[in-house]
Amino acid sequence: RRVAPIEVVEEPAPTVDLTGMYSASGYGPGFELCSITSTSPVCTRTLADFAVVASAYGRSLSPTDLYAWWPRLWGNSLRLEHISGTRYGLRPTELYPQGHGKNKTAFELREGVVKPGEAPWADFVIEDGRVVGFGLSGTVGEETLLEKEGGGVKETADAWFVKTT
Repeated sequence: RRVAPIEVVEEPAPTVDLTGMYSASGYGPGFELCSITSTSPVCTRTLADFAVVASAYGRSLSPTDLYAWWPRLWGNSLRLEHISGTRYGLRPTELYPQGHGKNKTAFELREGVVKPGEAPWADFVIEDGRVVGFGLSGTVGEETLLEKEGGGVKETADAWFVKTT
């Protein structure tokens, strides 16, 4: 795995609201990104599923992380774990809040715990005090041509997710 190109410095989570709808061309319908205080119907269901699974492991949901229901080949949900500032580790996960088969114990299947500097990650971009989107980087495992050419998050990310609401 490739190490993130920016040194991780302990910074608090951003104070701007990162929740809302995000989409990227080529990735199908977008998703609603939720915090533990989100109240939309989609977020209420998403957070309930994450909370049931967390409880099965003796944990609770993190107030600095973000959550989404987004069924894709690599999982049915996303967990964005706060690393520093506007950087979040992005982890697709498969949630089983009602268990599977005869075992009704909630569980999840995911790649692992995000460690500072590990890929993949999402860098949120804030312009004029509002979130315009996030760049997903580190999905390839090595420096990409876009990163070699340089530029901002929008220009160098593997995928750009625009915030639509």
